[in-house]
Amino acid sequence: MRLGTANTYDTTLSNLMKRQVELSSQQEKLTSGKRINRASDDPTNAAQAERALTRNTRIETEERALVLQRNAITLAESTLGHATETLQALRELVVKANDVSSTVSAAPASLRKCGGLRDQLFAIASRSDTNGIPLFSGLGSAAVPRLPTPPRASCSTASISQRSAPVSLPGTMDGHAIFMDTTTGNGTFNVSLGGANTGTVWSAPGQVVSPGALTGDSYTVTFTVSATTPPAITYDVIDTTTALPVPPAARPYVDGQEIGFDGLSFVAHGVPKNGDTIVIAEHPDRCIRVIDRPIAAIDNASSNNVMTQAAIWPWSSSTPAWTASSQRGARPVTG
Repeated sequence: MRLGTANTYDTTLSNLMKRQVELSSQQEKLTSGKRINRASDDPTNAAQAERALTRNTRIETEERALVLQRNAITLAESTLGHATETLQALRELVVKANDVSSTVSAAPASLRKCGGLRDQLFAIASRSDTNGIPLFSGLGSAAVPRLPTPPRASCSTASISQRSAPVSLPGTMDGHAIFMDTTTGNGTFNVSLGGANTGTVWSAPGQVVSPGALTGDSYTVTFTVSATTPPAITYDVIDTTTALPVPPAARPYVDGQEIGFDGLSFVAHGVPKNGDTIVIAEHPDRCIRVIDRPIAAIDNASSNNVMTQAAIWPWSSSTPAWTASSQRGARPVTG
């Protein structure tokens, strides 16, 4: 095979240029530390690298969000601990104010302390994290979740917690469930004593015997005591929502016997006086109402009136009714 001088020269020059390009590419890879510096180097692997880079960026973002959410949960846990301490301090004040040794003159001081603890609880419930977002705002992060407006606090948040991803920690807690949906009684309805009761009647929390028969209405059980000897005690049930009586009328009352109507029942004990009442409300109490009730009772006691057990703990199922007396904090009278 015969090769010309010009052909050999062209081949040698082409090889030199090719080696120079490869040398330049290797030097670029050594300098950058990357095997693929541009998509044209390896289109397939470049696309895979771009997807991996996107995943890494998303993971880093979620890690930062998790750190923030973990800090928020830690702060919320600490805040709930402060709220528990505040409620415990309020409970101790109420128990002390209702003690038989307490005097009417001490009621204003107790009232101021209880009011201060109530305001402190609102401040705790509206506490924000380091980013200024309320800890218990649910999805309503722009609004203050609770305002100290008697007789109830307002809650403008959605009853759900916001999250950055389905598997992440919640960024804020559901304040509505924590502070507003605090149920009392048996969780479905509350049994409380009438504020003007003078007898010794009291009741158990009650239970639901037929969920399908529940109406969601409130009721009042009114006792009637005859003037005969011995006196006959009967009771009537009034649906206070519809203002209609629940038949039958004038049911005989027996201490410890079950009283039932419209899918619910409870057991009453003690000896009621004429006109005594038991109130059944199928609406759970709120945490703020539970706090406001003893504060109102202490305020009533500061006016030389009796702070009755029914006014403080109307859902009580373990103590008889507290009777009116000239001495504040009278002991319960058993039947």
